[in-house]
Amino acid sequence: MTSSKGKSKTGRKPVEVRSDLPNVVQTGLDKIHQGFAIFDADHKMVASNSKFRKFRRYPKALCQPGMPLEEIIRANAKAGDYGPGDIDALTEARMKEARAGRYFRSERKLADGRDLFIRRDPLPDGGLVLIYVDVTESRKAERDLGESEERYALIVKAASEGIWDWNLDTNELWVSDRLNELFGFGPGELTPD
Repeated sequence: MTSSKGKSKTGRKPVEVRSDLPNVVQTGLDKIHQGFAIFDADHKMVASNSKFRKFRRYPKALCQPGMPLEEIIRANAKAGDYGPGDIDALTEARMKEARAGRYFRSERKLADGRDLFIRRDPLPDGGLVLIYVDVTESRKAERDLGESEERYALIVKAASEGIWDWNLDTNELWVSDRLNELFGFGPGELTPD
């Protein structure tokens, strides 16, 4: 409550609401590294950030407030993101899941080859939040690491020499089966102590 002089009864100046608040909020949303969109109880978009559009390569018109979630899902189906099938049936199946108000987590390889983590969280009023994370580079690094480890294991197995690795910082010792065989040790018998 304010007095006629513009101060509250506690003597503090009332909080002023910034006129540029929508722009500030949008700028903040665009700083989030994940794609983000929020939908109301009627499953119409309330807000989204630039990464939401970028990660799915949506046209700008599809990411405007008021856009029905069904149209976004239909665009995904047309892009082949849900696999082959009737576009209307694929769209309705996903809308049924969204209307059920359940949490959803999935990783999907998109038709263009990118890997996308998708998260859908229901809101108390019946709306929902969609979050997209492009995990393409992470999945590639995991595949590359797995291939490197496999190559290393094959090299160790093929080598006629015994191989060992002693980490002096942690005092951990790794020895190949061939080294144990050459010196007559059983697995785990050769230790750094």
